[in-house]
Amino acid sequence: MPSAPLSANTSKMPGRDFPTSPDDFGPFASVDRQGYSIKQQFAGANVMVTGASGYIGSLVVEQLLRTTDVGKIYVLIRGKRGQTAKERLRKLMQSGLFHLVREDINLLKKASRPRKLAI
Repeated sequence: MPSAPLSANTSKMPGRDFPTSPDDFGPFASVDRQGYSIKQQFAGANVMVTGASGYIGSLVVEQLLRTTDVGKIYVLIRGKRGQTAKERLRKLMQSGLFHLVREDINLLKKASRPRKLAI
């Protein structure tokens, strides 16, 4: 005997608690969207970013510096194509993306001075 098709709203089935919308699935299903704030999540935090010289990484670093109260941002950059890591970081910070960050000395203080890591 074929079973009856399930309706779109299956949460009304007795004894079953099914998700009924796409927002009920995934890693953020239990996050209270009304009380979540990225600015609060990063307030005072020290953040390490890899891939900061790439397209997405540079956007993340700029947004963290400019729109949050992050404590410090550490970026992991390696030398590449004859440029040292320090030169690549300097070039990144001089790009047009960081023009608002360069205008505010307090934002620049959040970026840690580059250090060479011995591996």
